[in-house]
Amino acid sequence: MRRHIITIALVAITSLQALAYDFMEGELCYNVNPDGKSVSVTSRFPDAPSYNSEDLPSDLVIPNNVIHNDETYTVTTIGRSAFLGCSYLRSVTMPSSVSTIEDNAFMNCGSLAYISMPETIVSVGWNAFINTQWFNSQPTGMVYVGRVAYKYKGTAPTGTRIDLREGTVMVSPYAFYSCGGVSQVVLPNTLETIGQEAFHNCKALASINFPQSLSTIGEKSFAYCSKLSTVELPKTVLTIGNRAFEYCTGITKVVLDCTDAQIGNCLFQGCDKLSSVVWNIQSYFISSISDSPFQDCPRVSSFVFGENVTMIPNYICYNMRNITSIVIPNTVISIGKESFNKCKGLTNVELGNSLQSIGELAFSDCQNMESITFGSSLSSIGSFAFMQCSKLGKITLPKSLQSVGYSAFYECAGIKEVHIEDLASWCGIHFENDEANPLYYGYYLYLNDANIVDLVIPDAVETINDHAFCHCVGIKSVTFPASLVTMGTNAFKSCSQVRTVTWNARNFSNFTRNNSLYLNMPNITIIKFGNEVEKIPDYICCQLSKLTTIDFGESASAIGVSAFLQCDHLTEIKLPGSMTSIGENSFTFCTGLTTMTIPNSVKSIGNKAFTECSGLTSVTLGNGLKSIGYEAFYTCKRLTRVDSYSDPAEVAMGSNVFSSITKDGSLHVLPTHYEAYKTADQWREFRVIIDDLKETEGVEIVRFNELDSSLPVEIYDLGGRRLYEHLNDIPAGTYIIRQGHKIAKIVK
Repeated sequence: MRRHIITIALVAITSLQALAYDFMEGELCYNVNPDGKSVSVTSRFPDAPSYNSEDLPSDLVIPNNVIHNDETYTVTTIGRSAFLGCSYLRSVTMPSSVSTIEDNAFMNCGSLAYISMPETIVSVGWNAFINTQWFNSQPTGMVYVGRVAYKYKGTAPTGTRIDLREGTVMVSPYAFYSCGGVSQVVLPNTLETIGQEAFHNCKALASINFPQSLSTIGEKSFAYCSKLSTVELPKTVLTIGNRAFEYCTGITKVVLDCTDAQIGNCLFQGCDKLSSVVWNIQSYFISSISDSPFQDCPRVSSFVFGENVTMIPNYICYNMRNITSIVIPNTVISIGKESFNKCKGLTNVELGNSLQSIGELAFSDCQNMESITFGSSLSSIGSFAFMQCSKLGKITLPKSLQSVGYSAFYECAGIKEVHIEDLASWCGIHFENDEANPLYYGYYLYLNDANIVDLVIPDAVETINDHAFCHCVGIKSVTFPASLVTMGTNAFKSCSQVRTVTWNARNFSNFTRNNSLYLNMPNITIIKFGNEVEKIPDYICCQLSKLTTIDFGESASAIGVSAFLQCDHLTEIKLPGSMTSIGENSFTFCTGLTTMTIPNSVKSIGNKAFTECSGLTSVTLGNGLKSIGYEAFYTCKRLTRVDSYSDPAEVAMGSNVFSSITKDGSLHVLPTHYEAYKTADQWREFRVIIDDLKETEGVEIVRFNELDSSLPVEIYDLGGRRLYEHLNDIPAGTYIIRQGHKIAKIVK
């Protein structure tokens, strides 16, 4: 049963399509118009002829109204091909309600000699009356249908001027098609529509006015009118069809003041003499270069954007090589992609203060651009936006900027300075790669016109984004704020002149071996940690081979994983009394270290903390130590002396802590722990264990000028040999001193 119902429905649909009308009353067929209140007279069948002599009288009167199913409809339209090929029709009388006659409505009605048409007709389609006796009997010249300039009949003599009569609201499609003799057309102030190809190929047409009443210009309406020199379209124009002025090779000036117009593709394509454009269209979208309104217009040298423009379309000035300057008005919010690509003559650009975005490749390959002024609202710059703008010498970017696309400044080798207004905002910009940042070539960053040499990141900054300061070789020192939480990849890449870093960040944790200070600022020699820093971040100074000085501040309690791995120029480290733990691999491969004192505050030394410190000769371990990780001093082959103040029973030992150094090394301990060390795992492997240490209040490193020179003192070298008894006697160097119950290392 279901299958039969479907079959019947399909037959019904097919029948309706074959009939091509909504209903039939009397002799005529009708379609209901979208308003639901009016109808169009239409053909009976989709194929011509739609009616035969038995269907219609030869003298046809079309009614004003028609009633169907108790609904009254007004007849307003003679539909497309409604009477096409009805050769027997002799006369047609239309009611005053008719306003539109569509394409081919009476085409090839060869016997149609009389037509009564009302003045209410305001739209007539293509070929509506072609091959009728009525049209053939019209005199040479302009033929009107109602208020429509329907068609110019005959051949216009050279130099013909045509003044369309007042009240005309439409020039019908193809009305003047290939009228080679028409040189001037005067359009009345009542005209609203110029139909498709209305003046196509009017090669002599040199002058035409566009009245303030005009709203629609059809597709190809003026194509190939090669004598036209100026086109000025008024604000009233709302629609311009595809290729409306294509290959008008005489046009030199275009003024598009039609703010709200919807524009078709390739509007002025091939207008190769066009030199001046005024563009005041509010918004317009172009999907591809081939659809650009000014494709193949190579001579444009002046392009002015009006004060009503809110969007610069994609490709709008693509490859206009003669434009030298562009001013973007304050009304513009966005610049589309490739809008000025390959404008090789462009030297200066001013962007308005409302501009928020610049599209990808927008100014790419503008090889002579020397300056660009960015507005105060700019938020984003697209990928490759300024690629190969090699003459840009200075860039000033607003604090409103939030993102810069991939390689936006690729091959902008001429940039020498980058100017900004706000450092905190700059840190927050998302640069998609190194060459998105103009510093890639600019090298020197200026804050409010002052060259930044000593960079101080503002206190409120929590994140420094990827590539923020990459290649900024003008920076010599960097101070990081306490607020900093994360730092992006390559944030300081190739900042090769930075020598000093001050680190105040309290809660930072995102360094890795592939994202450390080394990979950004490889030549750092000094790092200072602020007094509020408690944790030295993992990997922070990993591989900083030039690092010579570390100031841990007053509060550092923990050194993170691999924090100073491979810092092979470190010769001395002073750990503060606040330090409690030394992380895994924290000083691995610090081959320049010769001595190391672990203060009493340190409770743990991580795995491999000092592995491969091949220059290390002596180590002092404080009395607070509770654990030493595996291989902590592994392969420290020059280590010959270890002073340990802890009870070995209280120190958890990882495997191979002193492996490869215990054959020749000496272990110095407190007499009270001597027997314990002789039997303790790993400690007992020292060939020489000496109980010559004294009870102390602590082991620390102090500066020479911190000691009280009035008190008695015993001074030893790092090998344990007693040298001096007076502080003033000693030369510069590092020593062990005893002063009362206090043992310390001093650096003079």
